Amino acid sequence: MPTDPDSGEECPYLSYPVWRKAYLAKDTFAVLVSVTIVNLVAIFPTILLNSLVILAVATKQRLRTKSNTLLACLAGTDLLTGLVVQPIAIAVDIKRILGVGPFCVLEKLYQVALSTAGLTSSSHLFLISIDRYIAIKHPLRYQEIVTGRRVK
Repeated sequence: MPTDPDSGEECPYLSYPVWRKAYLAKDTFAVLVSVTIVNLVAIFPTILLNSLVILAVATKQRLRTKSNTLLACLAGTDLLTGLVVQPIAIAVDIKRILGVGPFCVLEKLYQVALSTAGLTSSSHLFLISIDRYIAIKHPLRYQEIVTGRRVK
C-alpha cells in the first residue's frame, strides 16, 4: 500500500507510488515548473477556441454537416479537458512542487480525469477518421452510409 511517510496517509486504491518529496530532484523541479507554466498558458486558449468551434457549429446552419458535428463533439471533449483536466493537473503539479502531502483523492481524481479525457478524445478522433475514410473510399454512397442518426 502506498503511503506517505511524513503524513501517514494511505492510498490503497492507487496503482502507482504516491508522489514524495524525495522525488523532487533539480531536474524534476524544472520539468514540473515548465509543465505547470505550459498548462497555465494553454488553459485559456483551449477553453476559448473550443467554445468558439462549438458555438459556430451550433449557430450557423451552413456549418451543421455530419463531419462538422463530429468535429464539434471533439471540440467538446477538448473543452472538458480545458475545464477539468488542466486545472486538476495544475493543482497536482503545484502540490508536487511545494512537496505537500499525497492528497490521495486529488491524485485519483487526476488519474480518472486524464484517462477519461484521453479515451473520449481518442474515440472521437477514431470516429472522425472513419468518417473521412468513408467519404474518400465511398463518395457516392457517403450520404446513405453516414446518416445523422449514426453520427449521433
